[in-house]
Parts: sequence; structure tokens; C-alpha cells
Amino acid sequence: MNAGAQIAGPRPRHPFTIGACVDRGGIAGLEVLLRSLVSAHSAETRLELHVLHNHLPSRTIDRLSEIVHGSCASRVTWTSFEAERYFKGRVVFGLMSYARIFLPEIVTEGRVLYLDTDLVVNNSIEACGEIDLTECIAAVQEKTFGRSNCKTFFSRVGANLDSPYFNAGVLVIDCEKWTSERTRFQLIEAAERVGWDLPSGDQTLLNHHFQGRFDRLSGDWNCLAYAGASVSDFHETTKIVHFIGRPKPWECGGWVNRQYGLFERLGTNRQLRPGTPEMRCWPDSIRRVVRYGPSYIKCAARHAKRWFV
Repeated sequence: MNAGAQIAGPRPRHPFTIGACVDRGGIAGLEVLLRSLVSAHSAETRLELHVLHNHLPSRTIDRLSEIVHGSCASRVTWTSFEAERYFKGRVVFGLMSYARIFLPEIVTEGRVLYLDTDLVVNNSIEACGEIDLTECIAAVQEKTFGRSNCKTFFSRVGANLDSPYFNAGVLVIDCEKWTSERTRFQLIEAAERVGWDLPSGDQTLLNHHFQGRFDRLSGDWNCLAYAGASVSDFHETTKIVHFIGRPKPWECGGWVNRQYGLFERLGTNRQLRPGTPEMRCWPDSIRRVVRYGPSYIKCAARHAKRWFV
């Protein structure tokens, strides 16, 4: 593992594309991400974005594109990705999350800065082009295999529990290495071998595949803000804030998230809240509350304890 994926003096800039994967359930989060990207960069900044989507209506794509095109010189490319073709019957939830393993083969040139759709960009990410990337990927180490929620899985497959575990919400990927090493095929083969029922989905799969072979980014690139936590590691120089757990602060009932105040702070004068009609789809909101009910209850209980104890 290389622990030095940092900027050290002047370096040749590497072209990079910001990549994301989204289905209908992630539209609101993608809107928040796009609004924050625009807000964190000047109107002259040119960013290349590539979004893989699963059956998004053209009107939604047009409205989301306007967030970027109407505010800066950046460009968004949309590619329809049939997630069911590859993952239906294998993956129960989060089909489009697995789509990230196809991104480096679609972008092909330079590197991809992959971003989940539950992030807020707080500062410029142009420095991605200066990162010294020696491995296939770079990420922020969260903990070790033995301290992750995937510990039982890693024990079952005989992995070293002291191996560093990364959060896959922010990844810098060398497209050429990813493709030449046939990483996507190896990941799918590994999933067929160990089973697709993985504790943290493709994040578990990526960690299992790389097992420490990744360059470490500083925590500023992926500040983890847990829904039930009282404190995060956020500071003014943080580049990206990653809202972990449900509900997200911008979702129905998002006020019970312990990081709701942080989201409001980040959104001050930045218009981060989703605003298009598709984002206010009550049936989707109700289904989300039902699906993630236990998480909502836990967050609300923590609020109640703070208020009444």
C-alpha cells in the first residue's frame, strides 16, 4: 500500500473526469452534488462530468444539466447504463452503485474521480489532477477489515483483518491501469466466487479485491458524516463531506439526521436543496422511510435523548 497519494510540489496535471452513477432514487442526492460542485468552483473552471444513469427521464437529465451549464463552463455527459443486464438477480439493492466498476472503461482516458450521490463538495477539487497516483486507485482509509462492519465476511474468506479498509464513496481511479488489469472482470469473478450477498455491497467487493493495494488520500477528500453521530471531522479546508446513513439531510425527515445542522451550514447561500418537481415525489419518499425505518427511528431516538435527558 502506498501512503503517499498527496500533492508534493509542482506536478504535471493529469486530466480527470468526475464520475457518478444514479437511478431514480438518487436524483435528489445528485442534484445536491451538482449544486455543490458549481458552488465550490469559479465560473471559469471547466470540469468534465460523466454520469451513468438507469432510465432517467429526459426532462430530469435536462434540468440537472442546466445546473452545471447555466453556472460554469463545465460539461456533463450522460450515458444510459442497463444495470439489470449485469446485476439483476445478483444484487437486491443498489444496482447502480455497482455500475461504478464500469466507469473507467467508459471514460477511458486519464483518471476518474468517482463520487457517490450523497456528497457535498465544500472546496475546489481541481487538485485531483495533481495527486501522485501509483496504484490503480486512491481512497480515504476509514478503518481496518477487522473494525469494519464486514469483519465476519473478511474472516470467512480468510482475509487479513489488519488490512486497511477504505470508504468507496470517493475514489480516484487510473483508467488505463483499471482496464489493462481487467479489474472489472476480476471483481465480478470474485463476487461469483464469494457470493453477491455482501455486507456493504460493492464497497466490500472493492476492498476484498484490492486488500491494501491503494494509495491513501487525506481525510479532506472524504469527510465521513454519520447520520447518528454527534461530531464529524469537518473543518473549513474539507473538500468533500460524505453523509453516511439514512435519512440524508435533504430527504423527507432529514431533520432527524444528527448532521442536519452541518448540511444547513454548508448550504448557506449555496442553494443546495433539491428543487425540481421530480425531487418532491412523495411516493418515493414514503417508500424510502419504510425501507430505512430503523435508521430513522435510531436517529430520532438520539435526538429525543438529547432533548429530554
